[in-house]
Amino acid sequence: MIAMSRPSYIPAYSNRKKFCRKIRGIEKRIHQLKNENKWIEASRLEWVLRNAWWGYKRYFNLSNKEVTKL
Repeated sequence: MIAMSRPSYIPAYSNRKKFCRKIRGIEKRIHQLKNENKWIEASRLEWVLRNAWWGYKRYFNLSNKEVTKL
């Protein structure tokens, strides 16, 4: 089995517990949309998570730095 590394724009799994409710809710919505085969809408929400200031960008460097109150 080949070990796959995560894409560079997704924070480490250990930082997921620090995500705000908004991000967790959008990730849940993305999962629902994929199950309903609405890939275009899911893709759009994934793009938003990668590019919005409150999305993954906010947590990108947490693996290298100690987390302060956000």
